[in-house]
Amino acid sequence: MKAIIFYPEVYEIARFKEKRKEFPPFGVLYLASVLENQGVNMKIEKITTKNRKFDLREYDIVLYSLSSSCTYGMMLNSRNNSLFKKECIVITGGIHASLYPYQTLNDFSADATILGEGEVTLPLTINELLNRKQQLIKGVIFRNQIVNSDDWFSEPIKDLDSIPFPARHLIPIEDFIFPDRLSRMNLNMTHILTSRGCPFNCYFCGGLNKIHRYRSPQNIYDELLMLKEVYEIEGFVINDENFIINETKVKDICEKIASLKMPWSALSRVDTINKNIVESIARASCIELKFGLESGSDTMLKNMNKGNTIIQAENTLKLCKKYGLKAKLFMIHGFPGENWTTTKETIGFLERNKNYIDRVSLFSWTPLPGSYVYNNSKKYGLDSKKLTYDNAVIYSENFDWFECEEENIIIKESFTVLKQYIASNF
Repeated sequence: MKAIIFYPEVYEIARFKEKRKEFPPFGVLYLASVLENQGVNMKIEKITTKNRKFDLREYDIVLYSLSSSCTYGMMLNSRNNSLFKKECIVITGGIHASLYPYQTLNDFSADATILGEGEVTLPLTINELLNRKQQLIKGVIFRNQIVNSDDWFSEPIKDLDSIPFPARHLIPIEDFIFPDRLSRMNLNMTHILTSRGCPFNCYFCGGLNKIHRYRSPQNIYDELLMLKEVYEIEGFVINDENFIINETKVKDICEKIASLKMPWSALSRVDTINKNIVESIARASCIELKFGLESGSDTMLKNMNKGNTIIQAENTLKLCKKYGLKAKLFMIHGFPGENWTTTKETIGFLERNKNYIDRVSLFSWTPLPGSYVYNNSKKYGLDSKKLTYDNAVIYSENFDWFECEEENIIIKESFTVLKQYIASNF
């Protein structure tokens, strides 16, 4: 049995004026590894703006991973312009499919749509479709099946060690081994995931998985050792939404991977850091922590439902500096409530703490489908005509989200000032 899984190629701007592929498509890599383990002959293919039409008549199963709303049109265009064998099974999944399952099911003329994590439900779905059955499977909607999709997500996978390592061998090596992505170090590095889920409820986030789980330290160590031996990596980035949530588990992971003596970095929040954690990750060769601080204004942090404060951020930055860890900040400007005062507060924060900050990435806010603001757009005065899937690009600089034109102008002008300040100082 032959299957192919498609994902959209997305270039991101994470470094000043540099557009690049930021990390591999973990979702499809994990799904492909699961199906390979069950004897399926797998292929992974990316859809780009220039590469959308495919002859798929040799495949029994075609899967579309709709990992972002902004690429929905591109993926649908490929579905409509490719050739399929008559009895081909078509399945959709990914965050967009989970947000809008029935629309996705109908638009793609799919046989089934997966809601939530698919490593368990996808093989079950394929088996049902091959046997021409459509038994109820929580986390799956079959064609012509009506369920309450709001309460139909698959159960989060508790034992992440049960999932095989990502099928990196199915994509070009240059799509997952990078020479210069680890804190500006000239090392061959790659990305890994050590956990899933994020328990926080930031209003700008479109994430759906709120149940946080870690892989075991041994399982993480085994993957890193494999990557070191097979691909000769010299460092890595932990690409979890939030790596540092459970202090005990983080310390156990660090104790296990310390012997590898490879430099690494990870994403965290400023309010989950303390002296014990910093000491532990520093001993394990961590060289940089990257924080989604979002703003240097307490007003904006409250508006975003971020759950931390500027004082916490300043204390964390000083702690990182003390233990020799670099600190990178991700900042969002233009969230509802942003104005000249909050922008100046952010600049003031950066100015006060620039000796503790190594890098800053600035993004203009985008109302992402699935986020609290997107789902309450009238409350925030958003222009409904702007809330299209094509516009849901995190890395674009679109400032016209609000019905009030004066608000749009203030956000655009203040963003320009903030961007110039960051470009001149970091």
